[in-house]
Amino acid sequence: MARSTRNVYLLLFIAIFIIMSLILYSSIDSPSSMRRADKNAEVLRLQQKMSSLEENLRRNGEEMDRLRKELRESERLRKELEKKEIEKENEIFDEKEEAREEVQKHVNKAAQVEDGNGEEDKAQVPEPRGGGNKAEVVRRFLSKTTKPARDVCPMRKEMSVPNSEIQMFDMYNLIDFANTDGGVWKQGWEVKYDAEAVKTEPQLEVIVVPHSHCDPGWLRTFEEYFDAQTKLILDGMATHLPQQDQMSFIYAEVSFFELWWRGLDEPTREKVKGLLSSGRLELVTGGWVMADEANTHYNAIIAELMEGHEWIKNHLPKEALPRVHWSIDPFGISPTVPYIMSAANITRAAIQRVHYSVKKELAKQRNLEFVWRQMWDSSKATDVRTHMFPFYSYDIPHTCGPDPKVCCQFDFRRLSGGGFAGCPWGIAPQLINEDNVATRAALIYDQYRKKAQLYKTNAVLIPLGDDFRYDTTFEWKQQYENFQKLFAYMNGQKEWNVKARFGTLSDYFSVLEKHTVEQKIDLPVLSGDFFTYADRDDHYWSGYFTSRPFYKQLDRVLQHYLRSAEIVFSLSHMSGGDSGPASEESFERLVRARRALALFQHHDGVTGTGKDHVVKDYGQKMLDALRDCEEVITVATEVLLQKKGSAAGQLQLDESRSAHDALPERRAAEVGSSLILFNALSTVRHEVACVRVADAKARVKRNGGEERPRQQLNPVVKLTGGVLVASQDEFELCFDTSIAPLSLQTYSVVSEASSTDDGERATVAGTARVESNDFKSASLPSGNVVLKNDRITAEFDAGTGMLESVTPVGASTATKTHMKFVKYGARGHKRMNNGGGDDLSGAYLFLPDGDAKDVPSGDSHYVVVQGPLVSRVYVQGPQEFRLLTTYSLDAGAPYVEITNEIDITERMQNVEVAMKIESSVDSADSIYTDLNGMQMIRRRRQLDRLPLQAHYYPMPGAAFVESAEERLSLMGAQALGVASLKPGELEVMLERRLLQDDGRGLQQGVMDNLRTVSHFRLMVERMGGERSAEDERMGFLSLPATSASRSLHYPWVKILSEVMNTARDYRSVLLHYFLLGRTATESHRKLVQTHGENAPSLHTCFNWFTRFKRGDYNLEHQPHPGRPSSRVRGRVLRELKANPKSSVRDIEKTIHIPKTTVARILHDAGKTPKLPQVIPHDLTTAQLKKRVDVCQGLLHRRSNFNWVSHIVAMDEKWITYDNPERKLQWVDVDEKPQQAPKAELHGKKELLCFFFSVLGPIYWEILPPGITIKADLFTTQLEEVAVRVPPKLLSEGKILMLMDNARPHHAKITQKKMDELEMEWLPHPPYSPDLSPCDYHCFRSLSNFCRGKKFKNRDALVKEFEAWINSKPQAFWKRGIETLPDRWRQVVTTKGAYIDY
Repeated sequence: MARSTRNVYLLLFIAIFIIMSLILYSSIDSPSSMRRADKNAEVLRLQQKMSSLEENLRRNGEEMDRLRKELRESERLRKELEKKEIEKENEIFDEKEEAREEVQKHVNKAAQVEDGNGEEDKAQVPEPRGGGNKAEVVRRFLSKTTKPARDVCPMRKEMSVPNSEIQMFDMYNLIDFANTDGGVWKQGWEVKYDAEAVKTEPQLEVIVVPHSHCDPGWLRTFEEYFDAQTKLILDGMATHLPQQDQMSFIYAEVSFFELWWRGLDEPTREKVKGLLSSGRLELVTGGWVMADEANTHYNAIIAELMEGHEWIKNHLPKEALPRVHWSIDPFGISPTVPYIMSAANITRAAIQRVHYSVKKELAKQRNLEFVWRQMWDSSKATDVRTHMFPFYSYDIPHTCGPDPKVCCQFDFRRLSGGGFAGCPWGIAPQLINEDNVATRAALIYDQYRKKAQLYKTNAVLIPLGDDFRYDTTFEWKQQYENFQKLFAYMNGQKEWNVKARFGTLSDYFSVLEKHTVEQKIDLPVLSGDFFTYADRDDHYWSGYFTSRPFYKQLDRVLQHYLRSAEIVFSLSHMSGGDSGPASEESFERLVRARRALALFQHHDGVTGTGKDHVVKDYGQKMLDALRDCEEVITVATEVLLQKKGSAAGQLQLDESRSAHDALPERRAAEVGSSLILFNALSTVRHEVACVRVADAKARVKRNGGEERPRQQLNPVVKLTGGVLVASQDEFELCFDTSIAPLSLQTYSVVSEASSTDDGERATVAGTARVESNDFKSASLPSGNVVLKNDRITAEFDAGTGMLESVTPVGASTATKTHMKFVKYGARGHKRMNNGGGDDLSGAYLFLPDGDAKDVPSGDSHYVVVQGPLVSRVYVQGPQEFRLLTTYSLDAGAPYVEITNEIDITERMQNVEVAMKIESSVDSADSIYTDLNGMQMIRRRRQLDRLPLQAHYYPMPGAAFVESAEERLSLMGAQALGVASLKPGELEVMLERRLLQDDGRGLQQGVMDNLRTVSHFRLMVERMGGERSAEDERMGFLSLPATSASRSLHYPWVKILSEVMNTARDYRSVLLHYFLLGRTATESHRKLVQTHGENAPSLHTCFNWFTRFKRGDYNLEHQPHPGRPSSRVRGRVLRELKANPKSSVRDIEKTIHIPKTTVARILHDAGKTPKLPQVIPHDLTTAQLKKRVDVCQGLLHRRSNFNWVSHIVAMDEKWITYDNPERKLQWVDVDEKPQQAPKAELHGKKELLCFFFSVLGPIYWEILPPGITIKADLFTTQLEEVAVRVPPKLLSEGKILMLMDNARPHHAKITQKKMDELEMEWLPHPPYSPDLSPCDYHCFRSLSNFCRGKKFKNRDALVKEFEAWINSKPQAFWKRGIETLPDRWRQVVTTKGAYIDY
């Protein structure tokens, strides 16, 4: 009785606790709109919750009683079985020797089984015929021994069957993809409702949510969008929202919000904080961007979300922390994102871009609102309450109800005077007044009611916004005032039984949850994903899985280096050695790098769906971020090495990029330098590491006295001019490594030609002849090429060099893995089923012209490099795509690594190129692909119901096909599209070039292709003989495949130290050792160990230590005191007079006087070096007068010169590959140098077209070789400029263009185009570069920047130009424009003479 009473009290206490928690939760989490709700309704809701809780408690009690009974019954059965076992043991004969022999046989047999491959029959040991229990214990142990450990995850069976009512995998079997015309709702049906029944139903609550979706890059760059629109939107919010007391607003992109916040004054900040605290302004999701969900890796999603949330937490009130997720524009929806959101305490979500047939099917069952649960979750811990938009788009015409022509009439921005296009359906909005409010309210109320029929409750969400909306006072005013009138009228109609108002997304979910409780509605549980997205017809958005693959790969490189930089930075801090200004600078670099990576996760960034110049902007930001990461890594590494008592020269990563659109170049380690490897993984790493070296005798020696690692020297094979060649000046050195988690290991690069040298050099064979004196040649075998390591054997076709099969060690048969390349074209226009218009393949859409066609191998060749540690096959692939495929087998690796380099930049037709692997794996109709690198999901092939393009899925990291016996896994280092169009096949799209737009708003094709590299690891694994259960909906990579994927994404961080070639380098190391407390002798010994005979002598070390002990840390030799004699001064000045262009070094060599003395004499004599003045042209009298007239006209154009800051200056310039030093002339300080004619340009050069303003460069282009500026090209450039010029640069609505009189600039078609673009040409006198800001300011600076430099190729030239741009602050560009009036005045004053130039 006492126990029962305690249970009653306990249950009562739990009930009271839950009720109070709910009350507190409601008071904290509910926004201001809920606090205005009717108190009686709140009490009713709480009573209903109490009733529901009591019922749940009762059910729980019954369930606990049932479980107790089952437990007691299970215990009883267990005891009975144990009793029978004991009885059985007593019946066994004690024949120990026989049992021991049989046991030994099976132990030996089991020992022969390796890695799960071998004899699987574990027959029981025959039972002895005598008594005794020892043999029986051994027998029982053997009978219970599991099968050999396999690579396949043992948790698969428990976690791969979803615990949900709706599974997206199964739904595709139910959906009718006929795409019939549904009437006004094209993709649905005619929605109806009973006007009488609604009077007695629960009240319809309509929450209208104003929003503005702001892309951080798409048609414009992030900064361009901010200047042109986003700043106006947020300024308008801060101005109008406080004035409109019933208005609400939601906003998502923290990247824009942070940039806007920086420029706010404190009163405005406080006002915005008040709006956030009151709940009228809501930040939704709170990520840095609205991330893409197909191509992103979960690490990057977490990074961009944390960057946004951290900023919110540090700058805004606690009420601003997001509680709801808003994903309305990503092109397909992944369950990974809600999982991450739930971990961030966001458990409500609104989503939009889902296949229109899926929406229709869910709407039929009124299941557009559901609880989204992860496929592996049985605990409900990952549940996210989700609302799905039912219609085509998130814009206003497609969100109020099923009829867009009606909804469009309630977009009041489209009223006359709003500066927005009218409704496409031809019926314009009307201002709401007393005369029309009844009919207008009835019209929109009808849409609200019809939309409500698609959901289970009478809560309706009505988004009110679109891309970059609310950027005008007109829209803020009209939307608010007109809807307020509509709400007032609707809410007053009792027979309509409706309550409509403005609110936030949290307001809506609060109303929804109230309705589900009051109406006792349980939302269905759904699991799965929403790929591949189609918005209409057979238009599947599977093209963007691959578009701009160069930058998709760069994204993962940045992710790796950023992660590594953060780890090394943290380790250096933990060591206590990294603090002060250097640490602060490193932290700032990390923040910049994080934000660059986060920005690219935007759904028009990593997707490859931005304008060309926007993609370049993303690329430049990522390149800058990579350089920031390199700086952080090298600085933090130096700190960690100092803590270990080690020292090296200046550090740098082993790879560098000359430009954002260039593939990385490997730096070669030189003998005498150091190599540092960093393991960024949390596990011990036993792998082969490879670095470039400059000497064939170079070897590595692990610092610390350990045994020299195994190593192998390989040739560096490249595809040059369509031919495989071996580099003659650099080599690849590979060696064994084993490094602890998150640790550094230092190696010395030494010259070591030993007796074992030949054994450490690879042999070279192949159908292509590779010339190299450093490696032995071998003959190819008569059949296929076979390479093997201790884990696998790989076979390559003797004719093409392409991979044919892989055999895991211990397997009796090979698995076919025939690899080839295929290509698709783009189909033409065709008639759609519902009468809609057709589009062609573009950045978003993949619409092929049929099945893929094999790419002929043609006259391909291959080279085989073979050695004890690494074996490689280099295949020169099809010439039309300049393919280079490299297969690698490293010692101990269970996979074949595949690297493809592809270049389709010269193709002038639509083409999409894929890598296809045809295997012998009987995978039936299934393929497993990953979601954001976090989970694997099963897909089914249904070519009889869905088109080919619907079978391409995102592959951010991995895919596999499997049968009961074997699995073929492919891990990738970048996001691409993947398909399995036949059993056993894997097809990965590598690159795509499309000449046309696909009608999704980008307004261009994809033609900015670059030579692109992609990395994969292919693994064949034996299975347990059991095919995956039919009800499995997800899969798991094996542990080896998971490990291979992680190390592919996070390879070794390889850091090189520069060789110490100068005395000063050694002095800096000596000072380092001195500060560490080492003696001169110890320091000398350390330098000799590392640098051999190049190290300074012991005597030199003692001398410098003596100076250090005096406190003299100056590493330079001190100059000798004393004034040069008059005789010496005379010799110097006479030499200068004879050769005024001599440099200090020239004079030193001629008269043998130290350069420091020469410099001192010239300085004392008042001499300074100046460049000769360049005279562009010998002006005639008429030309001088023309210059004066033009300048006078410009000076009197306006009453002031404010208009000058609106000028866009333009000019062309030849950039030469060879830029010799211009000789300086030594002259008196106030003396001008001699004039010199303008140099003629005869060498190799590239033509630069450059546009800039006071804000900086607007557009530039370095024309391809052989292309010159012509009128048609120039008009295209003007179109680009018009798109990029921010509104604040306009002068009375026009763009002021200042450019010279070159013929293409003023051709008829150019003038016509300028009129169309509303451009005004400012007059410019001929032969007047001194009046062109590009010439006298920018190009002069650029010439100085390039002086003395030679460029090997176009990439190096472009890199230097971009470096020049990046080196200039905004003040530089502003100064170049704003000095124009002074120059005009000077021309008038000097009667047309040239200004110093």
